[in-house]
Amino acid sequence: YIMWDWNGTLLDDLQVNFEILNILLKRHNVPVFENIEKYRNLFGFPIINFYEKAGFDLLKEKYEDIAREYSNLYDDMFATVELNPDTESILRFFFNEGVSQLIVSASQQRLLTHQVTLHGIDHYFDEIIGIFDLDNTTVTNRGREFIERAEKEGNVVPCDDLPKSFVLTCEYGMDRIYLTSLSAATLEKRLRP
Repeated sequence: YIMWDWNGTLLDDLQVNFEILNILLKRHNVPVFENIEKYRNLFGFPIINFYEKAGFDLLKEKYEDIAREYSNLYDDMFATVELNPDTESILRFFFNEGVSQLIVSASQQRLLTHQVTLHGIDHYFDEIIGIFDLDNTTVTNRGREFIERAEKEGNVVPCDDLPKSFVLTCEYGMDRIYLTSLSAATLEKRLRP
């Protein structure tokens, strides 16, 4: 199995996420991020911790309200988001090689499935796994559920753009591919020792 992350790995949505965060920061009277590098360096999971680090006062405002506001803005801006340049050719390569692929993402399930389908790549995946709600389920728990199932069948190699799932994959003693950018050349170098 190859376990892909969606946002920032297959989908090139870094700029949109940066813009949305700054819109929310302005709305909530919090200083905006001056540059995208600050966003990259601060971003992480769980999202509630990221919001706190970004400057939201979660004692005064509910995390769930900010998360829903973020989600609504993301939905509004999603039409401008493209796949990373080599996404489809890489997915096609592994699909043609008979490698099972899936997405595990912190996105909401319904939205994730819709977004993947809109980009016309849903047929490359055996499974598309997103969190079901903003309150109760984390991507780590859903990822663990899949890994436990997949370990019975074969190997799992997670591919993402952040070290967020490093702990999860190390827990299971798995190799991983950490992508700073998704390109066929980058992936080939990382797959071949």
